[in-house]
Amino acid sequence: MEDKPMFVKIEEFKEIEDTMELVKNKINDAKNSLNKIENLKRDEENEISQWKYELEEIQKKVISIEQRLSEN
Repeated sequence: MEDKPMFVKIEEFKEIEDTMELVKNKINDAKNSLNKIENLKRDEENEISQWKYELEEIQKKVISIEQRLSEN
């Protein structure tokens, strides 16, 4: 394909520029939203891990109490 000059009306060029700026803004908004979702997911996973650890600790204590009670 040959590189030939392309002529666009000034009004159309401005509209294209505005549209491209809008598209870039939407892409940035989407990236920001995705980052927020990733951060929320990471926080959620950390919270779930903490709950799991705490439940395991409680379970160990309950088992220990049961063993002591059964010894007496």
